[in-house]
Amino acid sequence: MMNLYCYNSPTRSSTGFQEGLWTLRNGVCTALDPEDAAPELRGALLDGGAKALCMDTGRGTRAFLLRGIFVRQGGQSGWHMNLILEADPADHSHWADASAAVLSDYAGFTARLAELFSVEYEGGEHCVLDTEGFAALMRDAEGAAASLCTAAEAVEEPSAAQAAFHAFAETLRAPFGTDAEAQPDRLLLLVPAASVGYFMRHTALKDLSAPEICISAAQWDALLAHEDPPAEEDPEEDPEDALPSVFPEAALLAVGAIGSALVGYGLYRIVKRFRRKRKGR
Repeated sequence: MMNLYCYNSPTRSSTGFQEGLWTLRNGVCTALDPEDAAPELRGALLDGGAKALCMDTGRGTRAFLLRGIFVRQGGQSGWHMNLILEADPADHSHWADASAAVLSDYAGFTARLAELFSVEYEGGEHCVLDTEGFAALMRDAEGAAASLCTAAEAVEEPSAAQAAFHAFAETLRAPFGTDAEAQPDRLLLLVPAASVGYFMRHTALKDLSAPEICISAAQWDALLAHEDPPAEEDPEEDPEDALPSVFPEAALLAVGAIGSALVGYGLYRIVKRFRRKRKGR
């Protein structure tokens, strides 16, 4: 079993984002009710907190989440997507191939996935997935994990980007656990939106283990673009370090300036009132 969770919307939409859930079994893809999705993954898909993560769930599956995908499709139109690929141990190899295909050709994979969605207006605007096309996309991904690992191992002196690819490829091949059973709440990869400390404190995903690989959003974008990752601060910075990204320094300075102005005006009124009383005596 491999599931595709998607929260997506075409740029030109009157209804905005919609949820979708499909399952792929024996090469046949069918639609399911989005409310049948695993609650923990549905929450991760909708609530945010991470740009990407890979984890073993409490129901014995492995999931790979990608958020904030935008694919332009000519002119000013395009698709926004958050998606999750989830598989049980029986289909782990197919899942690893799909995840490796994302890493190897992120732009191409997401563009092909976006092309499988269309909008229908009968009964109200809603997005439809070409299920046969998705099954074909998964077939085309076969062997991607092995190719990714082979390419990484063939380099004697890998660059920083190649080393990052190799590390993640090794994580993809990590076993689910003893006797092919998933380790619940095992967090293999985390790309936090702010910092790892902030994510671990506020995530709706309970009892997660410490991430085995944790990289910043900038490093993640570089990895997907096959570029050397930038030298950055430790992503496990204190949660409070993320606050300036929410309240920029310029905004704080503006608030301080306004406060100073108000205090100054108040003092001016007090002094003026005092002088009037002295004149009236």
